[in-house]
Formats: sequence, C-alpha cells, structure tokens
Amino acid sequence: MIRLGYTECTLNFYRGRWQKLLHYAQERGETHYSERLGIDFVEKYFNIFEKDFDRTLSQSETQELCIIRMIGDFQLHSTILRRYYNHKEILTDSCFIEIQ
Repeated sequence: MIRLGYTECTLNFYRGRWQKLLHYAQERGETHYSERLGIDFVEKYFNIFEKDFDRTLSQSETQELCIIRMIGDFQLHSTILRRYYNHKEILTDSCFIEIQ
C-alpha cells in the first residue's frame, strides 16, 4: 500500500478497520475471510446493507466497502489493487487510456 502511494492516515484507517473486522471474525468463530463475512461486518457495524450496494453510496459508505473489497482482491490476486487513480496519465499507452 505504501508503494501505491497510500498516506499514513489512510493506512491507519485501514489498520483500524481490519482489526475491527478481525475481532468480528473471531467473535463468530471464523478462521477464513469470505465475502459473506465482509458483507455481514459492514451491515452490522456501518448499517450498509447488501441491498443498498446497487444505489449510489456516499463517500464514507464507499470507503467502508473498500475495506472488504481490498481483502477480497488480495485473496484473489495476492496483491493490493488500486481501484481509483487521480490521473489517467498513469497509463501511458494510448490503447489503455482509450479503454479506461
């Protein structure tokens, strides 16, 4: 995450939320992360319900969902994926810029 340019403040935010998620998993007796566990976590702690995922979410709601999505991405790809870039110019090949 440091390599991707996440700030110390953001890193602390994620650490705190992941600790809360870990505690939640331990309370439930879960030993492995699953999307269901993540969804149940955001429903319980942040009142963001799965049925609301299709509507436009506030920035704070989106940020809470990033917590569980990032873990899922890591589980699938063994790396942290950056979902948002401030500058499209990061992708320098014109083919990729057009796709984006």
